Amino acid sequence: MIGESMEVTIFAAWHPPRQDCLSRFILHVDAGINNRVYGRTNRRVIFTIVGDVEFELPPAISWLNHYVFDGWFLDQYFEVPVANYTELRNMLGNATEASLYARFRPFDATIDEMQMPVFSLTLDAGVNGHIDGHESRLVQFSIYGNDAFDLPGAIRVTRDGYEFVGWYLGKSSDQRPIGHVASYSDLRYMFRWETEATLIAAWRSTH
Repeated sequence: MIGESMEVTIFAAWHPPRQDCLSRFILHVDAGINNRVYGRTNRRVIFTIVGDVEFELPPAISWLNHYVFDGWFLDQYFEVPVANYTELRNMLGNATEASLYARFRPFDATIDEMQMPVFSLTLDAGVNGHIDGHESRLVQFSIYGNDAFDLPGAIRVTRDGYEFVGWYLGKSSDQRPIGHVASYSDLRYMFRWETEATLIAAWRSTH
């Protein structure tokens, strides 16, 4: 009725922003010859970063032993270092695309032999394979600090005519093993920023 007061509650409705309305930043990273971007098997990777989000620059890893990642740079002459994604965006202003280049340096025992945390190593011997000294194809090891560790071998338990040839980081698109790891110390040089890794066994037919 006219003149009577009425209490009304109004609720706000919220919707996530449309993806096509958010800004996009294209980031090209190049780990260089004989190297790869961490988590990938190739040296060049393109990231599309949507919106104003935090993005962690991945490290790069060298396929060569005794080289360690020394940071990302805005130029191929390694004169302009980039510590993180936020710094990169502040440096570039309104730019929507950029390229970063990885620099590596030789391993220096006086700098790099530090006390490391527990490292979790998973070995996968594959179908019909067993890790030496174990009765399963998949075994996880916990290695403490800088303790020495000898990579075990592997055997095929149900199929003759195959011999173990070594441990690798992964497989290529045509299923060939890539990234041979000769020893645990080599693995730690390559994964010095990480606390875990998985290696797979490679086999060769003897027929």
